[in-house]
Amino acid sequence: MPKQRQAPDALVASSNHLPDEIISEILTPALRVPDHAFAAMSARSSFMSFSESSSAYLLVCKDWLRVATPLLYATVIIRSKAQALALGAALAENEELGPFIKKLRVEGGFGAAMHKVLQHTPKVTHIYLSLVIAAGDNTLTGLIKGLPLINPTVLMLDWPPSDARLKIVNATRSFAEQLPVVFSQWTDLTTVHISNNATYYLQSKFEAMADTLAALPKLERVVVSVVAKDWLQFPPLVLLSLARAPSLKRIEFISPPHEAVVGWALDRRRSFVQSMRNHSRLGPLCDFSQLSVDPAIADTPQAPSLNFFVYPPQLEANPEQEATIWGRVFDFHFSSFVEQSSGSMFRIPRQFAILRVCQKFHRIGTPIAYRHALVNYGHSASLVNTLTINPALGKHIQQLTFQSLHNTNHIKAIVQHTSSLSVVRLTGHVLTAPWTAFKNLAETAGTTLTTLEGLKIGKQSGQLSPSVFASFPAMRKFSWDSRCIFKADRKTASLSAFSNLVELVVNGCDGSFFTALSHMDLPCLRSVDCASTISGGGSFFEKHGSKLEEVTVSCTQLAEKRTAVLESCSAITRLGIRSDEKVYVSSKVFSVASHDTLKRIDILPTVGHGLKRPGVTNSLNDFFEKLGELSEDFPQLEEVSHLWCSWPITEQEIAKSKWVNWAEALMDNDIYLVASNGVRWRRRLQYVPKSTRTGTKRKAS
Repeated sequence: MPKQRQAPDALVASSNHLPDEIISEILTPALRVPDHAFAAMSARSSFMSFSESSSAYLLVCKDWLRVATPLLYATVIIRSKAQALALGAALAENEELGPFIKKLRVEGGFGAAMHKVLQHTPKVTHIYLSLVIAAGDNTLTGLIKGLPLINPTVLMLDWPPSDARLKIVNATRSFAEQLPVVFSQWTDLTTVHISNNATYYLQSKFEAMADTLAALPKLERVVVSVVAKDWLQFPPLVLLSLARAPSLKRIEFISPPHEAVVGWALDRRRSFVQSMRNHSRLGPLCDFSQLSVDPAIADTPQAPSLNFFVYPPQLEANPEQEATIWGRVFDFHFSSFVEQSSGSMFRIPRQFAILRVCQKFHRIGTPIAYRHALVNYGHSASLVNTLTINPALGKHIQQLTFQSLHNTNHIKAIVQHTSSLSVVRLTGHVLTAPWTAFKNLAETAGTTLTTLEGLKIGKQSGQLSPSVFASFPAMRKFSWDSRCIFKADRKTASLSAFSNLVELVVNGCDGSFFTALSHMDLPCLRSVDCASTISGGGSFFEKHGSKLEEVTVSCTQLAEKRTAVLESCSAITRLGIRSDEKVYVSSKVFSVASHDTLKRIDILPTVGHGLKRPGVTNSLNDFFEKLGELSEDFPQLEEVSHLWCSWPITEQEIAKSKWVNWAEALMDNDIYLVASNGVRWRRRLQYVPKSTRTGTKRKAS
């Protein structure tokens, strides 16, 4: 009998089907909570996430729902009352879910719902309890009533840190007093995990817990997370109490992942380790192998390597290849100096030491060393002298950065030797240069410069000709900071000036500067950034606004109807708003009622007082309310960011946060508030009892 052919749909179905074991292997890395993260003991929880919830994996298909449910519930983190209520309701409704939970981390009290949670999780083996109870979270009866219903093998106890004297509330004291009674019933407990960061104001209660734990019949292991400098002077009484456990086999000291301990902290830790090893009772039990710095290992001398370096003969036979390879080495070496020198003293001898190794290094490395000349305090004169003695070095300089400059004549003296200079930056403390210094720069390096930033030019008497800007045909990024007055006559401006300019930054200017620019074509201009003190510029935005993609202006400019920034810049996708201590962001910045292409607004205050400064909160509230009202008139707007915005991570902080209130109000209009770190706010779980739910669907967030 011939073999029956399978239908095409059946073939597709069979090929798409994966065994549950394979699906489990795929989903486990995404759903598993690492052991070190589950046991982390620090003041700031690591489980505040703004990414998509891991429960989204369950919605992919029925196969994933079936396989992922046990994986998702294997480790449960409870950080709020809403989570506790939702979990309790889910476990009560579906009795099969409770046995899946093996690890339970409870970061607070969370009311009567915790009793229902613990009532339905009989197979919990790892329990994390936090004694850091926030003010207002006073309902611990559910947790105390439910803890005796489980019998875990591992207890992780996070107690208030040593700097928490003012934060300790009555609920913490009450919880600490009742825990010994709970612990005495956990007869299966084999491991206790604590931290060395504990407040002295609850020391007697910690010792009472330790005495109870030491009396348990199966306690074999104590783990201490070394997260603070406490307990690094003498053996703590808590460990002495735990060491009385008859079945205790070891006390392990561990440190956080990727921890680096140096200097006096390293010496203090070594002293503590030595004192613990010498202790008659604790010494034989202590295990420091997982501590980031173990003196026994750190002090072990390393044997010299027997693999002597032999210079590859093929390099010596091919000078061109040799120069290429060493050139990359030198490029990495000198670029790292440039990156590390930001904000610190730049030491030229240290940078150039490698060039003194041999003639070959000097020949290959010199052009690379001078490619980016970074000049700090006192070194501008040294560079001038070097170029005067050996002018040929100047041809190698492509970037020139002054981290401080106390003699503006040095700019001309250096630039006149540089035929390939493309970038000039002035940062930090730099003197105001005279107009003649800018003219000299234009004459000597204007044709090759692509970037000029940070040069502050003093005001020159009389009206100046804007024709000087025609000396920069290759300029792509130009920063202007000067109160010089330019002639308003259209004939004095060159239409082709700044023909390649893409980005314009204005830190200070007279109104005539914008007028002069409005007489130029500026065909490549795409971005404009104005400081918070700038006003005006209507003629400039009227002429060039249609080609701009990103614009940053002051609150004053945005609110001025005669400047008409939003009306003129009809194609921008990103708008920056700069404010200072005199003018805050408010609803007044909306000079127009609509914009079709704007996707993002960045609020960039220049002062760092935050919401505590009088009037700021009201102004921002006014701004966000107005933005919500105008959301339909800004159809492409997706994000609003603020330089001061940061997201709270605890339930109590979230309830008090103005940023959260503003973010959730904007989300109702499909606009996201973005913190300074680039993270959008994500709505927290808000549990609504099933009996009070309505048929209406909430907007997805």
